Amino acid sequence: DYEAKEYLDSIPVISTKPDDTKFRTRNHKLAIETLRYARPVAPREQKLCEFCNQDEIEDENYMIFSCNTYEDIKEKYF
Repeated sequence: DYEAKEYLDSIPVISTKPDDTKFRTRNHKLAIETLRYARPVAPREQKLCEFCNQDEIEDENYMIFSCNTYEDIKEKYF
């Protein structure tokens, strides 16, 4: 179904809707997604955040809850 989802109406700033949609559909630049297209394919445990020294897999949960590099983005969107 190619209709706008109801959750998009709850996002207060219209300029954040495209970014929110990309994040929810995993169309973003986190290592967990970008390295899945690398050849040879990198194993999950090698998809680490290159911006900090926590040696954690850079996925959506890590970006939202742990990585300090994304503080400005988190304040803007969350």
